[in-house]
Amino acid sequence: MNNRQPTTFLQKIFLLISSIAFFLVLLEMGLRVGGYAVILFQDAGNRPAMRSDEGYRILCVGDSMTAFGGKDSYPFLLEEELNQNDTGITFRVMNKGRIGADSATVVSQLAENIELTQPNMVIAMVGINDTLQTPKYQPDKKFAQRNFVTNFRVYKLGKLLWAHAADKLSKSDIVMLFSPRFCHAAETKPDETETRLKESIAKDPQNSSAYYYLGKYYRQYGKMPEAEKMFKKALELKPGDFLASCELGWCYHASGRHNEALEIFIAALKRESDNPLAYYQLGCYFMANKKYAEAERVFKLGMVKIPDDYMLHVWLASYYRDVGRYAEAETMYKKSMKLNPHMGMRGLAVSYLVQGNAELAEKYFEEINKVDMEHYHDATKHNFKQLEKILRDKGIVFVCVQYPIRSIRPLRALFRGSDGIVFVDNEKIFKEALKGQSFRKYFSDVFASDFGHCTREGNMLLARNIANAVIAHLKGQ
Repeated sequence: MNNRQPTTFLQKIFLLISSIAFFLVLLEMGLRVGGYAVILFQDAGNRPAMRSDEGYRILCVGDSMTAFGGKDSYPFLLEEELNQNDTGITFRVMNKGRIGADSATVVSQLAENIELTQPNMVIAMVGINDTLQTPKYQPDKKFAQRNFVTNFRVYKLGKLLWAHAADKLSKSDIVMLFSPRFCHAAETKPDETETRLKESIAKDPQNSSAYYYLGKYYRQYGKMPEAEKMFKKALELKPGDFLASCELGWCYHASGRHNEALEIFIAALKRESDNPLAYYQLGCYFMANKKYAEAERVFKLGMVKIPDDYMLHVWLASYYRDVGRYAEAETMYKKSMKLNPHMGMRGLAVSYLVQGNAELAEKYFEEINKVDMEHYHDATKHNFKQLEKILRDKGIVFVCVQYPIRSIRPLRALFRGSDGIVFVDNEKIFKEALKGQSFRKYFSDVFASDFGHCTREGNMLLARNIANAVIAHLKGQ
């Protein structure tokens, strides 16, 4: 005889809510692992500078443009550049860039970062991740409580998915923002990085993300057999995972196992045919193997499958630009302008620049600058002012850096009336560098259309330009 009591309606509701809560916790943990791994490597690199009481201390804050690169990041190269100059000053540069950070996040973490690093100067390059949903920072408990919720990855993902459902964002916005990114090289102490990741696995052997990031670590140091083993373990725990699959494909590619690599990328595309990045990965694989016709077909297939995704148009246009098919690049950028006028115009201007048509490029850049002068959201303006106030009140020098290629004029206008700010203009130096040169020499991707995350060469340009501004300020010029 079955003596089980029937489950009541309230019990069912409780079980449902508990299950949802458990799922959200797991999702949040997974989304945070990527950011945690990068912070882990970054903090290892900061420790020597933070332990030293000597020298002039510089804190770099911002988003992935600051965080990325390890020993190829602009903060790391900036310290080298500054200390090579005959100033009689020893410089210590600390990197507190955070992937995906908007202006509210940077300002909300500023006081803690200042307390931790005790800088004489703060360098900020921020704002590219700001949206209409970026909050205005307020130094009170209410903002901290609100920010506690809005900083959850699950919350951000939910807002993006809702916006996508309302046709406010493309699929690329969702996929690109939440694709875990990894530094090109560990800051320092690679053995410690490996140890910490292994400890994470030991604590939770079912954590597929930990295996994924350990695989990334091995791959960046050329340990392909170890990397392959980790990616396979990640896929064993999470079958069909897109990122782990692609990393395994690139492992096979590096090992010369091209047929296996191709099978991986094709299978990933079949599983995720509505994911723009799946077309991008397969297209890049073909380009890496100089199979340009196949790469072109893949990008075009993506545009047929997802015709309203402007980033697919930008990627195809960038491909045409990179292989010197400038007329087709121009056509494709103009098509992308119908989906996203501002982003398409940025890409078109850079395309004219790299083919040596500086006059036509400047025409489009001027149009872009007119929009940029009115581009900053109210929250962005507010947060920049809060950042400047915090630094002014603490007597810390504020260096305000503009992104590559973009005009400094909107930033100067935003701070009109504020004295003592050191502005760094990266428009002219990058435009000059790109004239007649490959875009990929300085940028590893096209996430902003007119610029992307910097290669070592790109970060060297940033570091040298910022170093010149810092030294000029210290000399009173």
